Amino acid sequence: MVSNVATPRRTASGVVLVQLAITAVYVALPGAANDARLLYVAVGPVAAYCLRPIEALAHAVLVGLLLALALGIHGGERDILAQIWLTTIATVLAVTGLVAAIAASVRRQVRQMGHDATHDPLTGLANRTLLSSATTTALDRLHATGRGQVFMILIDLDRFKLLNDTHGHHAGDQLLTSLSRRLVRCAPAGSLVGRLGGDEFAILVDDPSGRLAPTIVAAEIAGAWAEPIPLDRGAVRTSGCLGVAVAAGTDDTSELLRHVDAAMYRAKAEGRSGICVYDIAQQVGIERRLVLEQALFDAIGNGELSIVFQPIVDLDSGWVHAAEALARWTHPDLGPVDPAEFIPIAETSGMIDPIGLWIADGALRQVAQWRATGVVHADFTVHVNLSGKQLHGAFAEQIGRLLDLHGLEPTALMMELTESVLMRAGDAEADVLWALDQLGVPLALDDFGTGFSSLSYLLQANVHTVKIDRSFVSGMSTDPTRQAIVATVVGLARASGSR
Repeated sequence: MVSNVATPRRTASGVVLVQLAITAVYVALPGAANDARLLYVAVGPVAAYCLRPIEALAHAVLVGLLLALALGIHGGERDILAQIWLTTIATVLAVTGLVAAIAASVRRQVRQMGHDATHDPLTGLANRTLLSSATTTALDRLHATGRGQVFMILIDLDRFKLLNDTHGHHAGDQLLTSLSRRLVRCAPAGSLVGRLGGDEFAILVDDPSGRLAPTIVAAEIAGAWAEPIPLDRGAVRTSGCLGVAVAAGTDDTSELLRHVDAAMYRAKAEGRSGICVYDIAQQVGIERRLVLEQALFDAIGNGELSIVFQPIVDLDSGWVHAAEALARWTHPDLGPVDPAEFIPIAETSGMIDPIGLWIADGALRQVAQWRATGVVHADFTVHVNLSGKQLHGAFAEQIGRLLDLHGLEPTALMMELTESVLMRAGDAEADVLWALDQLGVPLALDDFGTGFSSLSYLLQANVHTVKIDRSFVSGMSTDPTRQAIVATVVGLARASGSR
């Protein structure tokens, strides 16, 4: 279908030439009422559909003039010629008008379908399809001219799901619509603002002058949520993280989108309301993280995880009275992966639950075997680290079942958690810690001294053991200040019932 908005001039010229040819044929045939005049009627609808409205009207006038000229050339009785002329032109106008009305309706629907295919239905902003197409056009311009710059800003709102859950989806839609208008106002002139879905927006900036500073533009974009956004239920404040990526000379659309997504991922990892500009080191880190995250799901089944035990020695007696179970991962291609790298990935991917239980199961099985064979004494204890992400659901019951499975008493296991976990613990997490305490599993506070070091935490979770951070213990033998700090912490911990 040909749109009346983009009709080439040659289309109108072609219709005129066809009409002149029809007139010539009509004149050449004998009799003013010959069948060639039906071709006038046939061309009318085509012209009405293909031409602009003003051109279609001009065509109808042209038909009348040509027909009048042709009838004059034929000659004959004036009344009969007038009847033929009026009948033909009336038919042309009627059919042309009907087709023009139908064509206008079709064109409106086509335009609407085209708009819907390239715009977000809620906000009216460009969607991913239009944004991708515009990015390709901007990059082609950059590569062809070598002038200016092209950059993209990706925006992800903070706590949008909480707003949806609290106030409902209608309020969420209101916020997205209002924020969209603000983003359009804050964006540089000529830039394209789009919504990629959910609470994610993108702004494409094609800057041929090269005068815009991407970080300054991003900071101005962040001003969109500087003021509260009014909703039916009252004004709310929001914020967002921004990733920025500037196109390099060889970047294509998919690369630029990947780069800005990586910058956004980094901005979210660094906290709320952050702005992060892409660099290649980030991309390498993101790609490695994705590889590790996918591989971690199969690590247990593939036998890639293992447990090592770090002995805990009683300095007075010299006896090894406990050991800490530590997870180790050897990736088949990447080799050993540091726990400091894969444990956070396990926490964010949801794999910390099965991995944590697998470690507890393996550690308790090993202790039971050591006790049975006399390798360790009967009250030997194993320490297992506890992530804050594990403090939910029936975790305490699962630990109880593992103890029963291996025939061990609750005191055979000590769960270690950090001070930061206690700081962030809500009611649900506190309930799990209380259930572990009721089960009889002692708790140890790890890395004490690196956080707020509040002694209230020792009472809050009924902590049995305090592990002073190594930064205080290292060099203690030659540093009187460290000795005094450690002695004070030990004394306070014992006074609170811990050791």
